[in-house]
Amino acid sequence: MKPGTVQQAEKTCSLEEETRDPVLSVEHLSKRFAGVEALRGVSLEVPEGSIFGLIGPNGAGKTTLFDVVSGLLAPTAGRVRLGSRDVTGQAPHRVAQLGLSRTFQNSRLFGHLSVLETVLVGQHRRAEAGLRGLLPCFRREHERALRAEARELLHMLRLEVVAERPAGTLSYGDQRRLEIARALATSPRLLLLDEPAAGMGPAESIEMSQDIERIRARGCTVLLIEHQMNVIMRVCDRVAVLSFGQKVAEGTPAEIQRDSAVVECYLGVGGQQSSTSATARS
Repeated sequence: MKPGTVQQAEKTCSLEEETRDPVLSVEHLSKRFAGVEALRGVSLEVPEGSIFGLIGPNGAGKTTLFDVVSGLLAPTAGRVRLGSRDVTGQAPHRVAQLGLSRTFQNSRLFGHLSVLETVLVGQHRRAEAGLRGLLPCFRREHERALRAEARELLHMLRLEVVAERPAGTLSYGDQRRLEIARALATSPRLLLLDEPAAGMGPAESIEMSQDIERIRARGCTVLLIEHQMNVIMRVCDRVAVLSFGQKVAEGTPAEIQRDSAVVECYLGVGGQQSSTSATARS
């Protein structure tokens, strides 16, 4: 590769990102808990069709940002927009109706439901309503379509062979993928993934990276918190770094790797190592 080719490719990628409309805009977002300021004036834009990474040390405010964006928490100050819609402080179900879905750091599955039933639960808000929903022929047709779509999601995430098993009997990695399938069952425009590869080994992390890329290929934008840097560097178009509730850097993965503020964020002033591997838990 000729000198400057990598830099030129990064510039081209950045220009392409800038031409896309943002599916999510966060403007000067702040969140206080009593005397603790978990978020301080955070702003970022997630372009439509991108995979956007969010990293930072423990307590940086990443999951708090997810909670505010998804409506679980109201911000102290600032704005959240999904496309052109201001969703600041709206209830989670309302935000979900506008096209946002998410997963959580810890598994939140109904262990007694089958894998297929778990995904069907995620489709509940898309169930046929009104007069058509009362007519058996239309209801059965709609239910068949939803079931077929659920199986398609399971196939994409390599869960089709365990579709009839209780969710609680799955391996850890399969449970993480099932949570993603359930979130995708709402047909979101934007999917928030909170540490989907946490606790996974190198091979499983690569598979999760491939899963995330397949999700984007379906037309879904992804905002990703992850502590495994191999996943972030493999799949993300852009990355923002939080530290003590503030955004300290944003750029392509390659730019973030070279950013001195990011090095200081993880290694401390003077290169004293404080947290090089446990990077992104909030």
